[in-house]
Amino acid sequence: MVEKMKGVSVCLLVVLVVVLVCALAASVVVAAPVTESSSSSSNSSRRRRHAESFTAQECAARGAKVSSDNAHCVCETGWTCVGSACEHGTTDAQQRVSGWLLRACTDCVCTSPEDDQRGDTAASASSSSSSSSSSSFTRTENQQTSLQMSMEEVDRLTAPVDWRSAMLPVAFLKFHKVGSTTVSLVLERLAELSGKKLCGRAEAFFDSLPCQVWTTHDTELVMGVGGAHGLRFFVGSHAVAVTVMRNPIDRLMSRYYYDKVLEGDSTNTIPSHSELRQWLDDNEQEKDHYTRVLSRGTMDVEDAKEELKDIDVVGVTDKMDELLVLLAFRMRVPLQHLTYKRQKVVEGRPRMNQLPPDLLALLEQSCLRDMELYRAAQTMNRAAIDKIPEFEKARSVFASLQARVDQKCTYSQTDSKVLTGLDCYKLA
Repeated sequence: MVEKMKGVSVCLLVVLVVVLVCALAASVVVAAPVTESSSSSSNSSRRRRHAESFTAQECAARGAKVSSDNAHCVCETGWTCVGSACEHGTTDAQQRVSGWLLRACTDCVCTSPEDDQRGDTAASASSSSSSSSSSSFTRTENQQTSLQMSMEEVDRLTAPVDWRSAMLPVAFLKFHKVGSTTVSLVLERLAELSGKKLCGRAEAFFDSLPCQVWTTHDTELVMGVGGAHGLRFFVGSHAVAVTVMRNPIDRLMSRYYYDKVLEGDSTNTIPSHSELRQWLDDNEQEKDHYTRVLSRGTMDVEDAKEELKDIDVVGVTDKMDELLVLLAFRMRVPLQHLTYKRQKVVEGRPRMNQLPPDLLALLEQSCLRDMELYRAAQTMNRAAIDKIPEFEKARSVFASLQARVDQKCTYSQTDSKVLTGLDCYKLA
């Protein structure tokens, strides 16, 4: 079974490489020139970013409309932008407007005065610039209040009323043994609720095109060839790219015991130094796995870090609640649809703090690059959270919802259209 899966992956990779190379070559010929700031132009020249402009759908997902030059998302007259980088000013017709600049605000959303009491504060802040004849925005500080938000208010903040039609496509870079099946099932649920089409798995992928929600491990193959641009190529240039990363040492141990279970060995003994070394030698692709995929095979950590910056939402496994709240803000979906039950849990396996020093040292040497990349992911995750003033309130509400989810193991098949496996496996 394992060899058959590897064969399917190799065939799929070959086909994807051919499709991506042809698509990228064509896009180089027809792409319009894009002006970039001096800071962005210093990035690695080999990286191809997605189109630097807004679409009407992207703006609509946050309750706004796109400007005529596609460089702004603009709230309706009288409505107010709420978020970490909102801009306020006037149009040529001297009407007060509120919105955000290109890619400057990942948590911005338009709210009406009736929906959010902060509308009056923002309106006051912007009124001083109303005499300007310029059609560009004038930056003001977004004044926040300490309102206690109800569930309904949080849903209204993270999602427009018509969120199902406005939900953006999503491509989930799905690493192995990082809690990715848990996230995939949440995204699959959103696809079903919003009427978006799921991408098929392995050989069924091309038959499923066009699709809008991609949650399978095939995304690793595409990321390793075409980067985040390659992911967006198949589901839409304006798709939200998402990934989650786990402490690399813990990921290796989780993978080791998961492989044992799949091979029929359910013992929870700690491996000897020679046994673990042999497993690592037999599974070379698991060493510095994040770096291998994100660097597109160069194994250069800096290349991998640059590629990671092109992922819209980066989460870490031990902060799963935070990842899903970030997704709610970025994808403009209600929090109540993002609760989760942990999947593919291997019960009874030894933890990192139970491993002898020689095994820890062996594992550390196998993922030195990944540890550096993981720290970068943690920093990105924290920075994204800090940009959303309402994040802590939303997380508090989400935690109350999540507390109602029964996490007991049933040892039954994952309820999914494209994923396989049990919710839990037991070692003894």
